[in-house]
Amino acid sequence: MYMKSDVADADRPDKSLSDSDKSGATSGAGANDTVQSSNVTQKRDDADRKRRMADRPLPVPVEVEPYYRDVDRSEAEKLLAGCEDGAFVLRPSSQACHAYTLSVCCGGTVHNIGVRRRPDGQLALGFARRGEKCHPHAAALLEYHQKRHLVLRPVGQGGTIGRVILTGPPDHYKVPVHPPKPVASDNII
Repeated sequence: MYMKSDVADADRPDKSLSDSDKSGATSGAGANDTVQSSNVTQKRDDADRKRRMADRPLPVPVEVEPYYRDVDRSEAEKLLAGCEDGAFVLRPSSQACHAYTLSVCCGGTVHNIGVRRRPDGQLALGFARRGEKCHPHAAALLEYHQKRHLVLRPVGQGGTIGRVILTGPPDHYKVPVHPPKPVASDNII
C-alpha cells in the first residue's frame, strides 16, 4: 500500500526523493514512529479519561426515591391529574437522548421535560443550550427547582408556557414517613 507522500512523489517523475525521504519510503520507519506516537497518545488519553471517570461520584440511584415511579407518560399524567401546580414525578424516558423525564403540573396541564445526561456526567433539563444549569444527580436537580422557578418553554418556539416551583410527588402517591401503628383492639377472640 502506498503512503500519501510516496504517491505524491511517484506522480512527479521530475522530482527526486531526498535521502531522508528514500529511507522513510523504503523502511516505513517514519510511519511507524507516527503510529507508535499516536498509540501512546491514545493510551494516555484513555488513562486520563478513566481517571477522571473514577474521580466522579457514582450516580445516585433514583429508583428508591419517593418521587420516582417506573411509569410511562400516560400513567404519569393520570397520577398527576387534578394535582396542584408543582406536583411532579420523575420517570424513565422513552427517548434515548434522555435519562429521565420530569412530569410536572403547571396551569392545570401535565408537562413532560426530558432530563439528559451531559458528556461531563451532569444532568440538565431539556435540550442543550449555552449557560444551562446542570446538577450532579437527580436529587440535586429537583432540590434546585424546589427553591427556584422552573420555566417551561415550548419546544422549538420562543415564549414561555409557565413558571412553577416543584412541590413534590402527589399526596396520594407519597410514601408515609411514619406509617401508622396498628391499633390494639379489645375485641380479640
